[in-house]
Amino acid sequence: GGCRMAGHVATAGAHLRLGRGPTDRHLPAPTVNTLPVQSAQDTVLATEAVFSEADIVVLSADVADYTPAHPATQKIKKKEPLHF
Repeated sequence: GGCRMAGHVATAGAHLRLGRGPTDRHLPAPTVNTLPVQSAQDTVLATEAVFSEADIVVLSADVADYTPAHPATQKIKKKEPLHF
């Protein structure tokens, strides 16, 4: 995953920033600075904040949350048949 990739890049001498959510894993190298994130939106904001400072950007994410493009303002009643 991203931590392993960051470790390899840091071992090669790069200084990098790693956006990552809550974890009990240790940082892969002392030259890795973390950007703490909790959600997909946090990841986007953290990445955008440092993107212009980067010489090279490598993106890898296992995002498990999402936000609907048009969230409902009230309960959506179940209709038959329900197709996905």
